[in-house]
Amino acid sequence: ALSFQTALLVPIAPEGKTHLPGNGVWGGRLTGAFGIFLTPDLRFDTEFVFTGPFGRGNQDVRRGLMYQWNTQLRYMFDMFDIALESTLVRQESGDRDVVLPNGTRADMDLRNGSTDWWLGPTMNFALGKDTGAWFGIGVLFPVHHRYDGPNYAESGPRLELKLGWFW
Repeated sequence: ALSFQTALLVPIAPEGKTHLPGNGVWGGRLTGAFGIFLTPDLRFDTEFVFTGPFGRGNQDVRRGLMYQWNTQLRYMFDMFDIALESTLVRQESGDRDVVLPNGTRADMDLRNGSTDWWLGPTMNFALGKDTGAWFGIGVLFPVHHRYDGPNYAESGPRLELKLGWFW
């Protein structure tokens, strides 16, 4: 299976000093995904995502571009599956439009970029063949963290819960 998606991000986030910088701006997203059954029960999927703003948002901040790579190797049974999943996200640093003491405008690098890679086992359970619903649980471990400036990092495993429906 091969798929491509595009999305338009609309500026509906609230603005003001008490709201997140960079929000409230038009943006776009491009996604490409590929999946293949290696055997009748073993499936490999991978997906690349690019997201970026089209301009400056709240507090005159331009968010950095984001690149994401998701991949999974999943063994499928009749009513559940087990997998090894990986998520790698690179968020580029944003910048703020500032006025210098001499009155000129400049872009100030916010040094808020990051690279995070998580890897771990997951399981999904069908909630009945006729419902099209499923429940998933996973424990992802931090493999790599890198930050462009001072930042807090999650150091332990991350528990993820999922609930979905096919229609």
